[in-house]
Order: sequence, then C-alpha cells, then structure tokens
Amino acid sequence: MDLPGCLRQIFDPQAWKGLHRVAGDFECNRSRWGLQPLLLVGLAMALDCAPTVGERFETATELDRALRPKQRRCGTTLAGYQLALGDLPLKVFGGVKTVLRNALSKAHIQPAGVDRWNAFGMDGTKQNLPRTEANEKGFGAVTKEPALPQGLTVAAVALGQRVLWDWECGGACASERDLALKIIRRLPPGSLAVEDAGFVGYEHIRGVLSAGQHLLLRVGANINLWTARIGNARQQMLACAQH
Repeated sequence: MDLPGCLRQIFDPQAWKGLHRVAGDFECNRSRWGLQPLLLVGLAMALDCAPTVGERFETATELDRALRPKQRRCGTTLAGYQLALGDLPLKVFGGVKTVLRNALSKAHIQPAGVDRWNAFGMDGTKQNLPRTEANEKGFGAVTKEPALPQGLTVAAVALGQRVLWDWECGGACASERDLALKIIRRLPPGSLAVEDAGFVGYEHIRGVLSAGQHLLLRVGANINLWTARIGNARQQMLACAQH
C-alpha cells in the first residue's frame, strides 16, 4: 500500500474525531494550519529522506493536497507551519500515539516482538531550545555561555518493527533513568527493556524488576554488579561463559 493509502487507513474518521476532541480550541480562528494538515505534513516530513527541511516540507504539502483535495488548503510557508506547530497542545501527540497503537492492534502486528520477548530499546537525548523566558523557567538554562535552555527526551522503540512506542520529556537536569522508568512501568507486562551503559544503577534496576519487567543492559569492563546472595554477578557470568 502507498503512503497516502496507509495514512487514510490509520487516520480514519473516528481517529480524527478523537484527535479534534483532544485538540480543543486549537483550530479556532485559524485559516490555514488546522489540525489535519498540521499532523499529516509533519508525518510526511518525518518519513521523507530529502536532505533539507525545505524540500521535505514542499513534498509533504503536496501529499496533504492529494489526501484532502476538497478540504481547506494548508499554508505555503515553512515558517507558518512551525509557528502553528508551536501552538499545538502537547496532549495531541499522545492522541496520535494512541491512534497508531490502535492501528497496529487492528492489523494484528506485534511491533516489539523479538523471538519470545516484547523488547523495547530505551535511550535519551538532549536538545537545545529557543532562549525564551518560558523555556528558561520550565527547562533551565544549563549550557555554557551563552546559556541555552535544554530539554531531555527519553524514548522507547519497539524493536521488532523499530516503531516509536512511548516517550517522556523533562528539563536538562532531569534524571534519564527516572524518565525511562516511567515509560517502563507503562510497557506491556513482562516486557524486556534494552538499555545502554548510561542507565546502570541499582535503584533503576530495582525499579524495573519491581514493575514486573525484564532488563538487558550493556555494561563496560569497569562495571561490577553485586547481589546479596551470589556476590559479584559479573564474575559469576564470566565463570559460566568459560564453561
């Protein structure tokens, strides 16, 4: 199925009805960038491999016109799109996440399936944010001079189909492990969280296990994990590997 066909199937009338309800008054007095073109253009840009944002935006607006030939046209400038996107309530993205998950369920797709596991890769990243009073108050200015606000995003990717599954955001001084743990607690029961060495820590491991989930950590040679009953877990694993 082509991309327009896929988008029509995923974002059916019932899905749009729910998203409009979540968006609330966002579309009031907007002549160009309503909810539908804003989200469709954003999805198309994210899937486009063109080298520049401008090229991706141009292709995405053409797709929007093809998908909605009889409806209100979207805007024509990237700056206008970015301004409208900045006004979009964050809870709308949670609504999009629900729509995509429902589409996977209807298609009987298990996006996290890897052998017998439901496996989710976890990682975090920081982004510089515009230097505004609201951003400095909400996120904190933490970079060296000139100081910039930064945001921290931790995401979970369903590894079977490499699908973005969930995310948590915070200020740059937020704990990557704590944000990841919030996501892990929302994963399907018995899931496997796959994390890199930056997540190593007893409290984090205890939190994952107490949530009824499993954990696979990448660790370096300088990491030793101890348990009350069997001592040095790393030495135990090495001994088993030698046999």
